[in-house]
Amino acid sequence: MSKIKLTLPDEILEDEFLISMGISSYKLAKDINISATRVSEIKEKDGLRLSKYFENSVEFWVGIQTDYEIRKAKKVLEK
Repeated sequence: MSKIKLTLPDEILEDEFLISMGISSYKLAKDINISATRVSEIKEKDGLRLSKYFENSVEFWVGIQTDYEIRKAKKVLEK
């Protein structure tokens, strides 16, 4: 069985949204009023801001962060 790479939520944000739209993480942080360092860890209220900014669902943003945290915890427990 092959294992799926544990993709960081900020990698999804960067690859699927920022690069394709020509937006820097600094500009995004400024536009949604969060610190540039916080762009790499999506919290519930950040999900609300991102969903409004990119016109998609908050569940998507919170979901990718939650999925990452669960998969990371499972890897720790496997060891």
